[in-house]
Amino acid sequence: MKYILHIDTSGTSSLVMLAANGVVIASQRNETEREHAGMVNGMIDHIMQEAGVALAELSAVAVCSGPGSYTGLRIGLATAKGICYALDKPLIMQDKLSLFAANGTSERIAAVIPARVGEYFIGIYDKNCRIYFTPTHAFTEEVIKFVDEYEIQEIVGIANDDLISILKNTGYKLMTDINPEIWAQKTIEWYDRAIFQDIATAEPLYLKSVYIHKKTF
Repeated sequence: MKYILHIDTSGTSSLVMLAANGVVIASQRNETEREHAGMVNGMIDHIMQEAGVALAELSAVAVCSGPGSYTGLRIGLATAKGICYALDKPLIMQDKLSLFAANGTSERIAAVIPARVGEYFIGIYDKNCRIYFTPTHAFTEEVIKFVDEYEIQEIVGIANDDLISILKNTGYKLMTDINPEIWAQKTIEWYDRAIFQDIATAEPLYLKSVYIHKKTF
């Protein structure tokens, strides 16, 4: 049995799940914002006990590489790396945009995730989830330009009212987060093809520079 532990702390909620041969057998989601560090290890313990599987039985650990919260991404990757180092397991990293695009069915799909107000992360893919346009950080007007220039037939991702109203003439598949079943299928495919990351050098997919508030007194 190929057990793969999945960790996603890229957004406001945390998702930890265990899949066996590409099928989700246990999962837990925490909706409390900014609680990744305090919750993720307890969530891992909970789902492993629920499934009756020991960490040593894992075949690999998968982590969502981003884009998303800087702090969240580093927490998720550090947790995954720690388990991989301790148990000598391979690390699988898959980004959120391609996982969203995997929900699409059209020939040309745009995956979109809001960043800050008026800013987005966007990647363009074909129906087989192959990258057509490298994921990037973009402002609203650039997203509109991409959708028109690349003749996007379907948009999949997390959207706010602003983007939905602007792109109302394009098919939109609204997501709240990663589809666990699709993620489990993708990771078993990568595991079977031995698509692993170097644990020492793996870094999150940030796509934009950190935004720092200047302290005022």
